[in-house]
Amino acid sequence: MKPLASLTLFGMLCLSTTASAEVALNLPENVKLLAANGKNTEDSNSVELPDGTNQIAVRFKGELKASRNDFEIMSSDVFVVTFNANNTRLSMQPWNIHKAAQLKEFNQQPKIVLTDSHGKTITRQIDKLEKEGFQLMRDYARELAAFNKSDSPAALKLTAADKQPQTFSRQPVASHQPAPSQQAQQSEQAQMAEQMLYYWYNQADQETRERFKAWLKR
Repeated sequence: MKPLASLTLFGMLCLSTTASAEVALNLPENVKLLAANGKNTEDSNSVELPDGTNQIAVRFKGELKASRNDFEIMSSDVFVVTFNANNTRLSMQPWNIHKAAQLKEFNQQPKIVLTDSHGKTITRQIDKLEKEGFQLMRDYARELAAFNKSDSPAALKLTAADKQPQTFSRQPVASHQPAPSQQAQQSEQAQMAEQMLYYWYNQADQETRERFKAWLKR
């Protein structure tokens, strides 16, 4: 192969590698992604992010032991996690929440650890995304925009020359995909239905809950 051709091929390979570089993040069971880089997301346990600084909002949701014979579906506070990583696969370590008391302790002192593909702990900043009052529906994108103007260590500070990082998506867009406004409406309706389901489940007695669980397994 001629030297010039070799250099050209090497340059193409470098460009290809740079273009495909990304950060894959996996979350543990019962930890849901609510927003990534200022955009609301569907509940998910994994996401692909661009290289560099990223910011996510996450929370725990699961069935926890509330008393000796009683279990309830509970959610943690929402936490903002800001970190920097490049071309790697990250894993968030399990939150180890099994009881209501552990959830309360976690809300007060969150232990959120990110490790890369080599098992190395990634430096990250954590803070709580506070919201007062009833929390049936939340717009995390709007809350994060306000949060990032605060002096929180987890705030994502961008200069005028910076561009807000975007999340990657490898899924093809279907030709019948609904309009953004319709998608937002469907997402809000689904979230409201989910919150109502959790509410009525927690209002029911243990016998009713067991019947409901049996129905789900059919």
